[in-house]
Amino acid sequence: MGVSGVSSALRAAQSAYVSKATQEGVAVQMLKKSLDQEKQAAAELLKGLDTKGKILDVRA
Repeated sequence: MGVSGVSSALRAAQSAYVSKATQEGVAVQMLKKSLDQEKQAAAELLKGLDTKGKILDVRA
């Protein structure tokens, strides 16, 4: 294998590594966005459950 063969093999390995790193980066970003959405939904639910200062009718 000459210099050109080594160069092409190196380029192929680098592109595979970059592709894998890009995929992992996208997956991390998606997980962060999902977590932020879940936190926001939980905060809204807790705000709805806050009963401080409210009169609750618990008669059945």
